[in-house]
Amino acid sequence: MIHTEVKTLANNEHQVHVTVPQGEYDRVYTIQMNKLASQAKLPGFRPGKTPAHVIKKQFGAKLHEDTISELIQAHYITAIESSGLNPAVQPILDIPATQPAEGFEFTMKVTTMPEVKLADLSKLAFDKTTVNVEKEDVDQVIDRLMKSQVKFEIEAERAAVIGDQLHIDFVGSIDGEEFAGGKGEDVPLVLGEGRFIPGFEEQLVGKKAGDDVMIDVTFPENYQAAHLAGKAASFASNVKSVGKPIAAGNEDELAAMVGFENGVALREDAQKRLDEEAEQASFSTTRDAALDALIAANAMELPETLVLQDMQETTKR
Repeated sequence: MIHTEVKTLANNEHQVHVTVPQGEYDRVYTIQMNKLASQAKLPGFRPGKTPAHVIKKQFGAKLHEDTISELIQAHYITAIESSGLNPAVQPILDIPATQPAEGFEFTMKVTTMPEVKLADLSKLAFDKTTVNVEKEDVDQVIDRLMKSQVKFEIEAERAAVIGDQLHIDFVGSIDGEEFAGGKGEDVPLVLGEGRFIPGFEEQLVGKKAGDDVMIDVTFPENYQAAHLAGKAASFASNVKSVGKPIAAGNEDELAAMVGFENGVALREDAQKRLDEEAEQASFSTTRDAALDALIAANAMELPETLVLQDMQETTKR
């Protein structure tokens, strides 16, 4: 139905010239005209009854554009397949301004991947990496868990110290007016973690459950909420509870806190996870070294179009 002709422009650069016969153009043109005629509303004619010559006169340019668009959509893929080329990037479409008296023509600039003749793989040299898990690595995991897995035991008369967890209610105000986002209820706060505005947590040291505290602070100049940055604020706060941190005394207690039967089971799980990570790291590092060696042993010249597209995609990321 269509005719394709391939012309080589340069290494891995080709032009595919596509010719659509007049009969195919006429077929699609007729479909587009009938579709338009069924929808057109012109003075003096009932919907769907406008004569073809009137449709052509009134909408000739649109009919031609719609026909060309439909022809390209219908034959674009077929033309690529007929050319025998395997595009590396999206082909560049061009519709010549001057068309033949019969039929319709368009061209595509097609960039293909370069052909690579692999060098002897048996001579490929690269370093193989093996990552081993030592006892010290497992110890470090257990140490981190010991520090991070903490429970808090509420004591009614306890005066808060750094490391304690408080639950507080607070209402913030600036110049006596409450502001959006400045209110919280039963908010957990571990003193010393620095999760609140600088100066906030320090004013809670020594407080007990039931204490009312007016906390005065100044928002940092670079605070994320621009309308609050640099402003002085007061927080009317109530301490609801004070909890003392309880850390695991040994590995068995730690295991119970994180859902394991005992310390041995916890260490076995840590060892297993580290072994899996080490295996993946060994594979990834060795694979990258092999790929680098493979590329170095098989020089290739990439098409400029492919390089430009990769640069554009990298820039977008």
